[in-house]
Amino acid sequence: MVRSFILNVEQRQAIKDYLKDRPSMSSTIRQIRLRAKKLDFPAMESDIELLKHLAALKIPKGRRALDVKASFTVRHKE
Repeated sequence: MVRSFILNVEQRQAIKDYLKDRPSMSSTIRQIRLRAKKLDFPAMESDIELLKHLAALKIPKGRRALDVKASFTVRHKE
């Protein structure tokens, strides 16, 4: 499941329904609207661009044999 850091599924659907039909504003929509008015959208857009670049990085998983070399090995007798 892909997640959004901003809205959950119910909030997203409530906003879509409200914008489509424009019924009287529910308390859920009112709270989301008041929070949205306080957001810094240019900063959020730049954060999204940074996250896109971070997610697109091709980083190999695990270590290569040459990355970590042991300089000595200690063996204990049982």
